[in-house]
Amino acid sequence: MCPEATRERHMIRHWLVLPIVFSVAFGGASALRGQTIQDQLNQFQATEETDRKRAFYGLLPDYVGDAGPATVRLLQAHPDHRDAITEALIALLSSETVRFQLDPPMRTPDADFDYLVDLVWAVASLKDVRAVDALLPTLGTGMIAVEGVAALGEAAIPGALQALETAGRYGRSGAARALGIMASNREELSLSDAAMTAIERGLLGALHDESDLTRRVTVRSLRPFSSDRVRKAMIELAQSDPDMVMRDGRPVYRVREEARAWLEHHRDSERRRQNR
Repeated sequence: MCPEATRERHMIRHWLVLPIVFSVAFGGASALRGQTIQDQLNQFQATEETDRKRAFYGLLPDYVGDAGPATVRLLQAHPDHRDAITEALIALLSSETVRFQLDPPMRTPDADFDYLVDLVWAVASLKDVRAVDALLPTLGTGMIAVEGVAALGEAAIPGALQALETAGRYGRSGAARALGIMASNREELSLSDAAMTAIERGLLGALHDESDLTRRVTVRSLRPFSSDRVRKAMIELAQSDPDMVMRDGRPVYRVREEARAWLEHHRDSERRRQNR
């Protein structure tokens, strides 16, 4: 397997793996016992990362590696502080992401990536449109960020479309995933016709992305769409996309296979519709 394929397989696993449990070495909630919620939130601005992490994990009730659900429990336990907690978590994520290499996401000696993923999970669980700008730069880190952005619906579409064009390889594929999830959940998210048109147009453009990963993800994300222009693009991809890897001694054209799967899916859908 070529180095690029090995790296990609590693990244796919990374997208699916939940964050590991944070070490209790920082003292957790016991170190912050007796402080008010506002005192703990103020620690998010501490100079030392150790202090910021201690404040973050100490704020989460009964944290056992579940930063998202723990954040929901926190908000339920302190409804009067919901707005302050929300704003502080969003601000913390915004400030922490500048220290990380996010696309591709990599562990570095001076950056705790598990902490960042937990923080992304916490902010995604807020389901607050104010988190859009904080979450968008993390689209390349995995499905927690992708689903967090997708859950924000129309408020996140402009930023996701921009990321689809300007982010790094994993950020672009993450943006394509997020837009596809939004389109699949159109009714639940109450997306307008204009929003769906914008998503379709953006994804069609991404079919020409230089990254085969982004093209493959984009083909899957276009499943909710069945217009003639999408069908035409899929026919062209199925015939001529250049992406190829060797598998068991034979060439495999992965984007072409995805495009053919799209065409087959919509043929089956049309047959079912006609047979009703």
